[in-house]
This record gives sequence, structure tokens and C-alpha cells, in this order.
Amino acid sequence: MAETITGFSTKEVVKTLIGSILQGDRTGAQRWTAELLCTEKGYPKLLSIYIFLGFRFFLSANYSWTSHAKQKIRLLEDRWRTSGANLKSFRNSTEVRSIVAEWTEIWCQQQQKASPKLPTKKELYTAVASLKTTLKTNPTPSLHQCVQTVWKAHYDSDDLRILSNELVWAIQYHQITRVLIYFSWLWDLDDERSTNSAVHLLKRGPAHLPDSNREHIAWFIFSLFQTYAGYYKTHRDAILEVLDLWKDSWLLSNKNQRKQTLASICVWLTEGTFMVSPLIKNSEQIRRIVGEHEAVYGIIKKEMEGIQEQKAEETVKTETVVDKFSMTKEQRERATLKKMDLADRKLAAIMGLDFDAEFDDT
Repeated sequence: MAETITGFSTKEVVKTLIGSILQGDRTGAQRWTAELLCTEKGYPKLLSIYIFLGFRFFLSANYSWTSHAKQKIRLLEDRWRTSGANLKSFRNSTEVRSIVAEWTEIWCQQQQKASPKLPTKKELYTAVASLKTTLKTNPTPSLHQCVQTVWKAHYDSDDLRILSNELVWAIQYHQITRVLIYFSWLWDLDDERSTNSAVHLLKRGPAHLPDSNREHIAWFIFSLFQTYAGYYKTHRDAILEVLDLWKDSWLLSNKNQRKQTLASICVWLTEGTFMVSPLIKNSEQIRRIVGEHEAVYGIIKKEMEGIQEQKAEETVKTETVVDKFSMTKEQRERATLKKMDLADRKLAAIMGLDFDAEFDDT
């Protein structure tokens, strides 16, 4: 099981961070944000959490966060490049720490409106069984203009035309229950694509993705939504911006996150209210959190040093027990040096010295 820098389960830290943000626990949220930022591969996990929460819990209440998110992601990516892709240099940047502290605090302040849950496999199969009969005997007579534009005969399976047509009409008439069923049904076709040659479609995903990803049905649905945005004069740009953020987050998200977040966009389009409000509700709280974020990293540093000392002690103890009767002279010397090194580090800590910097022989 993957561990964070101070020995916590990464999975548990992610769960606790999400719970802290959704419950408005600012102190806890900042603590676990810092924990992830300091951990190897924690930075992309942190971004995926921000994006997942944005789509899943905040989009329907306020879509204005998307432009802020894109700006912050670009800024963080730039800082990652200038750090030489060096995790220690990146995480030790005061600017980077301030950006993630601010973002976490903003999320703690946001009004929430969670998207409805997608149907379970059992619920979907039950619904599909009856809908198949309906679609054969009484299909929607007219093909939606979005489907006419996106679906390509001879390249895309006919199932895509039928199901996407039902999906788009359901969106237009604000029928959320039907939308979630048809969305889930379309998504499940992707699992059939690898085993059923009858399910096929064009490669619509970005060119930098592997072919198997570019053929994913998600990109067919994405194209439908891009076309559907053209029907809105006032909110067209907002919809396209939301879709662009989803597209850019593909590599950051896992399979389930991609499904849940695109489903949230689907619900948002179906509701059609496009609520917007100021992103930062309490600027004083933002300034206070950003000003105090360094204290969190001091706590993590102390915990990390404690873990390292404990592991070093356990290693020395284990080697002493196992090898005390069979050690060679060189092994005994190495064991003694390890004990001395541990003692020196403890002494340096008591005296407030930076052991690595001040007692380095090189």
C-alpha cells in the first residue's frame, strides 16, 4: 500500500482530504493538502481531487471556478517545469504552497450541489431491458441536429446514433433520470468495444492520447456536448470552457473520475440554469490561511523526521539481532557507524542544527 511522506496510507489521506473539504474543515483540509503535496506523485493526485470536487459537487451551484482552475493549473505546471521536475524544489516553493492553500480554502468555502448518483449496474440493466423494447417499437421520430452533426455513418455504430439521440433530447427537455440512464448506457458500450466488433467509432480524443483512449465513447459524448453548446448564445463560451477543462484533465483522472465528472456536466446541461456566483466569498479567510500555511509544513517535517528516526532505529535493531553472532568485521563497523549517525542526528536536532548541511563531508 502506497504511503505518504509521513507514513499515512495515500488512499486514506485522499479520503480524509475530500471529507475535510466537503465538511468545511479548513484546518484538516490544509493539513492533508500539504501532506499530499509533499508526497511523491501527490501533486497530480491533489489536482485530480480539486477537479473531481469541482465537477461533482460545485458545478451546478457555480461554474465560475473553471476559469480559475485552468489559470492555477497552468501556473502550477509552469512552476513544475521551472523546478526541473524536482519534487523537493517544487514542494518547497512558497508560491506553490500558497496556490494550493488558497485553492483548498476556496473549495472549503464553496456552496455545494452534488450531482445525482448514476444508476447502479442492476438499475441500469433493469431500465435497459424495458427501454430496448420501447426503442424498437416507438423510437424518437426525429434525429437531433447534434447527432446529425457528430455521428458518422459507416464509422460509428448505429447504437451510438440511437442512444445519443435519446440522450440529447432528454437533456433538451430537462429529463434528468432519462439522461443518467442513457449516459450510463452509452458509457457501458465502451466496455463492449474491446469484445464486440459491432461497437466501433471514430477516434475523437486528442492526438496525444493512446489510440485506445482516443476511441473511448467519452469523446463521442464530449463532441455531442460541444455541438450542443452552439444552441446557447449567452452561455456557449461557459459551456465550452467547462468542457475544455474536462478534456485537459483526462490524464489526471482515473476511469471512474472521468465518468463521474462527465456525468456531472451532463446533469448541469440538463438543468440548464447555469448558476454563477463570486468564487471567493471570504477574502480575509483566504489571506489568513495563505499566510499561515507554512506552519503546516513544519509539522509535517517534524513527523517525517520522527518516522525516519524510527525506521533507522528499527533497521539497526533488526540487523543487530540477526547478525550479532555472524557479522564480519566490516559489517560490525557499518552497524557502529549507523548507530553513530543516528546519535549525531538526534544531537543535531536538540541543538537546532541542520545535520545534512553542516556535517556533510563532501
